[in-house]
Amino acid sequence: MKLLNLITLVISFCFLTSCIDKKQKLGEEIIAKIENYKKANGHLPDNLTELGVIEKDDGPIYYTKKNDTTYIVYYGAGLGESIIYNFKTKMWERDRQ
Repeated sequence: MKLLNLITLVISFCFLTSCIDKKQKLGEEIIAKIENYKKANGHLPDNLTELGVIEKDDGPIYYTKKNDTTYIVYYGAGLGESIIYNFKTKMWERDRQ
């Protein structure tokens, strides 16, 4: 029984890690589009639709324009946890709630 629990835990971890990697890669593609849009237009897009990205309530990637120069891109990483892109440091950071 312990072996079965361990195998289940390992498989769950691998699946979750794979999903996070895919979300982060998609997030980085969206960040590149945001930065290119900003260079071309002199301001941030109001939403992802302006970039040709279909926004969905269930994500997987979310974008919020804070003001003319500040934005956040984030995705869910599990129950009560988000991964947020810090555009100042150009790094992904965990946010546990």
